[in-house]
Amino acid sequence: MPADTGVCTDEIIRSYRSVGVDLQKEVHEDIGVVVDQKSAKSGRYMIIHNIGQGPRMEDIMFNWKVTGHYRYFGPAL
Repeated sequence: MPADTGVCTDEIIRSYRSVGVDLQKEVHEDIGVVVDQKSAKSGRYMIIHNIGQGPRMEDIMFNWKVTGHYRYFGPAL
């Protein structure tokens, strides 16, 4: 997609790529992104994912084995 088109998430992806992190690739290869909203039912953090039925936010943290936990703080100064 040309750099002068897109939506807010495109700008986030481009910003990470400018520092050598392909966030789009990393998210694509995982089950999703943990967000700061909690499930009213379980109290667990919700996951935004796209597991075949379009983008969704659901309480699915432990539906699969957790294989890693990653956080990006930016480049070391």
